[in-house]
Amino acid sequence: MNKKSLINKVYVKSPFGKEKSVMIFNRTIELLKESIREKKKVKIKGFGKFIIERREMKTITDYKKKAEILLPPKDKISFKPSKKLIIRLNSSE
Repeated sequence: MNKKSLINKVYVKSPFGKEKSVMIFNRTIELLKESIREKKKVKIKGFGKFIIERREMKTITDYKKKAEILLPPKDKISFKPSKKLIIRLNSSE
C-alpha cells in the first residue's frame, strides 16, 4: 500500500472531500515526522509505537585495509507493533 491508496481509503471512509482528505493525511504524516524529529515517542493505540533509539559510537575493523574505523553515534527509528495488532495479524491466517 502506498500514499495514494492510503489517501483514497481515507477519502472513501470519511465524510470529507478528496482535497480535505489529502490535507488531513499529509498533516497527520507531518505531525508524526515532527514528533520523531524531536525524539518523542509516538504511540498510536491499537497500532503500535515509534521509538527513537540512540546508537553509540562503535569501532569496526576493515580487514582488507587492516584498519579500525570509528562509526559515529546516530539515532535509529524503530517500530514496535501493539499486542492487538500482532494478534489481529496472526489470527487472519
